[in-house]
Amino acid sequence: MASIFARIQNATDHEVRTVLAGLCADSTNKRYAEKLFDRLDQTAKAYGDRKLAVPTLDICLNCKQAYNEAQNAANACHYHSGIIEINHDSEAWVDCWGDEIHDSEEMREDLPEGFMWSCCEKDMDAPGCMRGSHKQGRVKRPRTTTAATVQPAGESATKRTRCVASGQNMMINYNMAVADKCVL
Repeated sequence: MASIFARIQNATDHEVRTVLAGLCADSTNKRYAEKLFDRLDQTAKAYGDRKLAVPTLDICLNCKQAYNEAQNAANACHYHSGIIEINHDSEAWVDCWGDEIHDSEEMREDLPEGFMWSCCEKDMDAPGCMRGSHKQGRVKRPRTTTAATVQPAGESATKRTRCVASGQNMMINYNMAVADKCVL
């Protein structure tokens, strides 16, 4: 069976809309889709009523913001390389006991100050601690045991690394999608 990303590329507009509507039956997916549409709308509105055509916009894999590839500078993207974790030292949890302290979308919305980024230990809503160009793509990069080299758009970096998820050794060209090389 073809990868989901190949199937999306080859799907008709009707098929894509049907799948998206089905995914949005889940409230978490629905909220995420709404955020992505809002980001695309905000970026398109920034072009206003100019005579210029609105450029094709992509969603960055790192920062999840809409961007125009033609205006993608080397330091345009601010993102976190880690994951969001519970900050057990946060004052947000003072009135919570035992299993009241857990990681969920609802808890992240209700008590964002109770969570932090693993990469920099800053609050969940802190600006990104990493900088680089926006990354277009269709897959999320797997976490690796070595830090990724941030390269300006149009350049590539190859690095030998080990995929945390599968334990596989691999060579990665950071301009390529690597999900097919790392089984999650």
